[in-house]
Amino acid sequence: MGMKSHALVASAIIAVFATSCAPIKHTSKVSQPIGQPLVVGIGDTLITINNEKSLPNVFGKADLYGRTTPTGMITVQYLGSSGHVARFIRNGVEINTGATVLNSTPKIIPNVQTTETSGRIGSTRFSGTSTTHGTPTIIPARPPQAQVLPQAQVEFQIDVSKERSFSVAGKTVVIIDASPTSLTYRVQ
Repeated sequence: MGMKSHALVASAIIAVFATSCAPIKHTSKVSQPIGQPLVVGIGDTLITINNEKSLPNVFGKADLYGRTTPTGMITVQYLGSSGHVARFIRNGVEINTGATVLNSTPKIIPNVQTTETSGRIGSTRFSGTSTTHGTPTIIPARPPQAQVLPQAQVEFQIDVSKERSFSVAGKTVVIIDASPTSLTYRVQ
């Protein structure tokens, strides 16, 4: 095979690999159970949402192995209630890790040695090969320093005599009961 053929095969393999990777996917995971009644006290977190995205590969597509990198977090805490008014505080951060497959994967350098021996014993020739596998050298991944950008802290209140739910990052918090010291709710 000539040099042109090798380049053509390599280009074809790269093109197939690049188009077979999925696009970057953004996901949100809620730490609390969905659909179950939950109870929190004053200052307790009633919902935590962790956001992440697919780890980008060299082609800007999702990592072949499904690895992810964080992109942010949102929390809502209960501040108590007075009369029919329940008070909450929302906090959030955006995270830019700068992580990619290239800077987040350790490098593994195998330690393989091959020894070839040949000679004569009397009038008979002999030859042999042995391969020795040693402990590989591992160079740790060196992702860039993550940038954590706080979002504005937001205090809000809900009049539970008129409204029984609110939305946070695409999830709905349904208030079942609010007292001055506790809140019963569920996440949908």
